[in-house]
Amino acid sequence: MSTHSHEVVTDVRGEYPKFLQTFHRYLALCTKAYCGWPEEVFNKDSSGAHALLTAEATIEAIAYLIANPVEAGAVRYAKDWPESHTLPAQVGTRVIRVKRPRHYFDPNNPEWPEELELRLEMPVALELDYGPELARERIAERVRDRQHQARPELRGVWEPEPAVCGCRESSGGYRNSEAAPGIQGAVRAGAGSVDRR
Repeated sequence: MSTHSHEVVTDVRGEYPKFLQTFHRYLALCTKAYCGWPEEVFNKDSSGAHALLTAEATIEAIAYLIANPVEAGAVRYAKDWPESHTLPAQVGTRVIRVKRPRHYFDPNNPEWPEELELRLEMPVALELDYGPELARERIAERVRDRQHQARPELRGVWEPEPAVCGCRESSGGYRNSEAAPGIQGAVRAGAGSVDRR
């Protein structure tokens, strides 16, 4: 969603709190530079991290992330969300390539690569309990259920708001010439992915 990020992450190295802090910091700073916002981007309250202890809990969390724009009344179907999103068929198959934002990260700093790759891996618990295909089917089923449950509340009142960012292109200059230690690996292995290393 536009006001916050959602991720399902497996943290095998115990680095999730540091990853989340660094990820949110750079996402906020980059957003502020791009949009020209002087104020905070994220609420400073604690993040909503949840331990997903079963395969079903993982399916439910992924379905929640996918169906969130529908449940918020922003779109009728998750596939219609115009911003960054993942659909059930993409869990375990999608590879996202992201170019370095030119308005914030210094292209002359070798710590900031021109492009990063993020692989959205199938959570291990789902792979072991269901296998990849059945896991995707179970996620899709839960997304359909959540979308169906959201729509009765929206019937007759659903009017999508026009997407308004309020952003403007930065007038120039790179806002950051230093890289945070480990951020490249964290971005490759972190947000929205499940890292089995």
